[in-house]
Amino acid sequence: MSWLRPSSGMLRVTLAVTLPSAAKLPDASAARTAPSISRWLVTPTCFRNFLICMLKCSSSIGPSIVRARPSAIERAVPSASWQPRPCPPRGQRPKRPFSFDGNGPFMGAQSGPKRKLGAARAAPRMTVRTTAMYRPKMFDVTDVTDMHAIIHANGFATLVTAGTQGMTASHIPLHLTDDGEFGLLWGHLAKGNDQWQAFDGTAEALAIFGGPHTYISPSWYVTEKSVPTWNYEAVHAYGRPTVMDDPDRVIRRLASLTAQYEDGKPPPWTMDALPDDFVRAQLKGIVAFEMRIERLEGKRKMSQNRKPEDAQGAIDGLKATGRPVESQVAEIVAKANKDRL
Repeated sequence: MSWLRPSSGMLRVTLAVTLPSAAKLPDASAARTAPSISRWLVTPTCFRNFLICMLKCSSSIGPSIVRARPSAIERAVPSASWQPRPCPPRGQRPKRPFSFDGNGPFMGAQSGPKRKLGAARAAPRMTVRTTAMYRPKMFDVTDVTDMHAIIHANGFATLVTAGTQGMTASHIPLHLTDDGEFGLLWGHLAKGNDQWQAFDGTAEALAIFGGPHTYISPSWYVTEKSVPTWNYEAVHAYGRPTVMDDPDRVIRRLASLTAQYEDGKPPPWTMDALPDDFVRAQLKGIVAFEMRIERLEGKRKMSQNRKPEDAQGAIDGLKATGRPVESQVAEIVAKANKDRL
């Protein structure tokens, strides 16, 4: 073994290794009994690591390695196809332990098959976090009665579920009853809508109820440097839907839903006008379900984050449009900011 230090600061190492005879290594060919001369252009650190590795593979080291394990010799001696490769410049070396890349020793070798070191690592632990609607404190609605009022006034909901095939949403009317801590929602889907097949009582669903909403122009504010925004209110109801199999119970639920939306119409229509056999035949085309609400979230964003004079300007601007939705939002803005106006 010999080495020279070129002007580049790297070591030019020449290593001659004499293998034992073929008789001592049954699985080795005679061609490998001749001295093997290999040259590397390495840094001092790389060369030090190589020597450490060779010391681990052999009980002694000298001009000839005669007592090393054959497998260790085969790994340590480069094959004929191996080409010299310099170590990476200082500061760019991967911080990995010394290893063999299959063709020769190299610090942090990336190529070649990886050596298995024991059992496979366990799967990373997953943290399940309960999702929630973004609700700054000034916009948060926590009163259940208040949220129920929004649901009753805006019963046409978006029902969202997630399954093995991805996310699914349906737009349907939902009827709320005061059953339990947060209430119970009832509705039905067309039998051809595959979303109901996930209603087994274990998968969580989200029902979104959107209240009045409209655009707010910055020209209505007293504050000059302002940007447009949107005022709205919404309620999110979470639960685990289950399919209703009792036809009589489904008919009663349908009658309640119909009565809710027929209220105030002269004269209100009722299901009593239909023959019983006709109603039961119609049930074959739908799937009724109910969802006990496990969690409620409400949000009312109605200019509470603006100065009182800006909130009043929004009220006046909304009323000046003369449109029903804007007038309704103006009333909600006034109610949400009544303590400041």
